[in-house]
Amino acid sequence: MAAGNEALVTVVIVAYNGASRLDRCLDAVADQELAQQGRVACWVVDNASADGSADVVRRRTDGARLIASPRNLGFAGGNNLALRQVTSPFVVLLNDDAVPEPGWLTQLLQPFSQERVGAVTGKLLLQPRFLALPVQTRGTDRLGVTVVERDGKDVTAELVWDPVLAGPQDRRAHWCQPDLDLLVPLPLGVVGSLDRPVRVRLHVMSEQPAVVRIAGQEHAVGPAGQVVDVVLPVGTVTVDVVNSAGTVLTVDGYAADRGFGRVDDGSYDAPEEVFGGCGASLALRTAALHEVGLFDDDWFLYYEDVDLCWRLRRGGWTIRYVPAAVARHEHSASVGTGSDLHAFHDARNRLLTLVKNASLPVVVRTVGRYPLTTAAEAVRHLRTGQPERRAVTLRLRVLASFLRLLPRVVGRRRTSQKGATVPRAAVEAWIGRR
Repeated sequence: MAAGNEALVTVVIVAYNGASRLDRCLDAVADQELAQQGRVACWVVDNASADGSADVVRRRTDGARLIASPRNLGFAGGNNLALRQVTSPFVVLLNDDAVPEPGWLTQLLQPFSQERVGAVTGKLLLQPRFLALPVQTRGTDRLGVTVVERDGKDVTAELVWDPVLAGPQDRRAHWCQPDLDLLVPLPLGVVGSLDRPVRVRLHVMSEQPAVVRIAGQEHAVGPAGQVVDVVLPVGTVTVDVVNSAGTVLTVDGYAADRGFGRVDDGSYDAPEEVFGGCGASLALRTAALHEVGLFDDDWFLYYEDVDLCWRLRRGGWTIRYVPAAVARHEHSASVGTGSDLHAFHDARNRLLTLVKNASLPVVVRTVGRYPLTTAAEAVRHLRTGQPERRAVTLRLRVLASFLRLLPRVVGRRRTSQKGATVPRAAVEAWIGRR
């Protein structure tokens, strides 16, 4: 690989306790055509890991550079540690639990031939381990369904759901649209067709009496729910599942990965402009970063890529999606989906991102709702015990941290406004577009 001052592109990988994942990720980067040509610098920022991640990098002989942080700076601060030193024209961010496919890097860089492209995101797929189980329903607009067991093992925590298809989760099920492909997770590394039957136990319910067809069998269900046993036969083939095809903004101010949890059936195979890109595999023009600034260190992790993409758009830069740039992602390997760490930063940073970037009507409508909802849930908990105390306490922590950071974020809002060339309303035209 090239030295940093000779490279066309610098690939930055932030690692946190990623010793078991790093070699696979770094091997895939070293195998890229541009790396073989000596045009790539690869830097690994070790975020004070305790599992020997730094030693993995030190042992390598392909020129990967180690940047050791004395403490965990999160995704935002860890990347900034490297970004402040980058001199190459382009920089690519890659998660340590992501493995790029051949041609990924070349494809990511192609759109930069257009002058005002500031960032490019590729197609991020989940690691291949899912079976698609079609579910069709008659008689209801909403279905509650979840996988209870796979071969006797509880796999509820391993499920992925498209945020548009899936609604709130209660103790028994996810509420979702009545027709979907339910994705049954297999152990990591199981790819291709099944060499033995897999037994799946589901819990299915609906708000009114309905008929659900699963694996060719029809079942009458209602509010009480029903357990359904399904056997997936030998020869059933795993499917690719989209993790991200760019980032979208919902009408309530949430950022979502476009296509998350959907079977990769060709729906996201067209190159196009998108609002933003996922930081797990994101290419950036270094000159654009010099104009709009790096990640906000206060975000630590989650929404830092949304905040950056919002500022790029305010600065007149565009963001492109390239489906041919494919990487496969384990998804939340370091943090864990559904953990308190994930939930806290995801909720707090959404509020901070809106305050920093959105117009005042959007801020009032979306951010103002959070304390009201928190108060309502606290009262409901005292009266009924639901939601659980842990959920209410988490919302109060989010609110306290948000208020602590609010003054400095308002100051950054004013600073970013000075360099903006695109009105806030023009960027907000992306809200609700999917």
